[in-house]
Amino acid sequence: MQLEDSIIPVQTAPGMRIDDLVRGFGGCGFGAGRLAQACDIYEEMLGDGSATKFFGLAGAMVPAGMRNIVSGLIRDGHIDVLVSTGANLVHDIIESLGLPHYKGSEVVDDNVLYREEIDRIYDVYVPELHFTRLEEHLIRVFPDVGEQISIREMLTGIGKSLSDPNSILRAAYECDVPIFCPAVQDSMIGLHAWLYRQTNPLNVDVFADVHEFLDICFESERSG
Repeated sequence: MQLEDSIIPVQTAPGMRIDDLVRGFGGCGFGAGRLAQACDIYEEMLGDGSATKFFGLAGAMVPAGMRNIVSGLIRDGHIDVLVSTGANLVHDIIESLGLPHYKGSEVVDDNVLYREEIDRIYDVYVPELHFTRLEEHLIRVFPDVGEQISIREMLTGIGKSLSDPNSILRAAYECDVPIFCPAVQDSMIGLHAWLYRQTNPLNVDVFADVHEFLDICFESERSG
């Protein structure tokens, strides 16, 4: 084994740009070095007009306040395909309805929050009433999305119903960016779709997206 690339400690300086700092991370190990490598790859992707850019959205990013970044990337053409958890889309709808999330604390008596009808996502609070408003909105939307649809088509219909320009779903609808959510049934969107179909015609084909998603993959000259 040859030892070739020595660790180069990153050096900070007054007036240093973020770009300079990240490039300095390139000589480091652990997470810093990987961050620099990831930025180089992403920069190359953005400069390649023939590359299909997939974006995976997981974790509680929307409740934490990151949704404007994602919708901005969509509107700037930096996301061609979005794959998301159902929870992030649920909270995107909630924010789009003018219902904010609140800064809280992870060090709290959850019994107190329960009595006050407040849900907690680590250190973010969400009033239970917000989910009632979510249900009311979805019940109004479902009649317009069609009776036999894919998950992607259902999410497109929901995005169409929203007017908030910072909404991920709305931005994807306006920019014709498909959103795939393989486990949407494991979210409040899926729950309310199931409840709605107990008394109304609604059949969401959970396998229909596979065909569309694979077509995008195979037809892409390059992807990342």
